[in-house]
Amino acid sequence: MTKREYESLPQELAVGLQSLDLRVRGLAVLRGFGLLCAVAGAALATGLVIDWLVDVGVAARTALLLGVILATFVTLAATVIGPMLRRTSASELAALVDTAYPELGERIESAVELSDSSVPERHRGSPLMRSRLLEETVRHSGSVHFGGAANSKSAIRWIAIGIMTLLLLRSEERRVGKECRSRWSPEH
Repeated sequence: MTKREYESLPQELAVGLQSLDLRVRGLAVLRGFGLLCAVAGAALATGLVIDWLVDVGVAARTALLLGVILATFVTLAATVIGPMLRRTSASELAALVDTAYPELGERIESAVELSDSSVPERHRGSPLMRSRLLEETVRHSGSVHFGGAANSKSAIRWIAIGIMTLLLLRSEERRVGKECRSRWSPEH
C-alpha cells in the first residue's frame, strides 16, 4: 500500500489494511521459504540420484551442483525476495477483506475507491456521501480483524513440504554415511 493510499483513508481503515499488507507479505515469504527448501532438496536429491545411477565425472558433478545452486537462487528470487518487494494496492487488500467478510457488503472496497485521490472528483460522488460512507464503513469494520482475511493454509503447506523434503534428504544422507563408514571400517 502506497503512502498516498494510506493517507487518503480514515486512520482505522488505513491501519487495518496496512496490517493485512504485512501479513500477506509475511505469508508469501513463508510460502517462498517452504518452496525454496522443497526445490533445493528435490534438486539436490535428483543430483545425488543421477550421480548414484550413472558414473559421472567431476565435470558432470560440478555441473549438477551448479544446476542445484542456480535452481535455488532462481527460486529464492522468485518466491522470497519478490514477495518481500511487491506492493499490494489498497484496492487488492480491500477486496481480500470484503471477500473474507461478506457481511461488510463491499464497504471496504467502496471506501478505498472513493478515497482514491487519483480518481477525478466528479467520479467520486459528493463529499457528504463520501464522509457518510466512510463513517459507516469505520463503524461496521471496527470489530473485523483485517489480518484474518489472509489465508495461511498455502504458506503452512509449503513450509511443511519444505521441512519434510529436507528431513528426508538428511535422513537418507545419514543412512548412506553410516553404510559407507561401516564398509570402510578397520574391523570390516
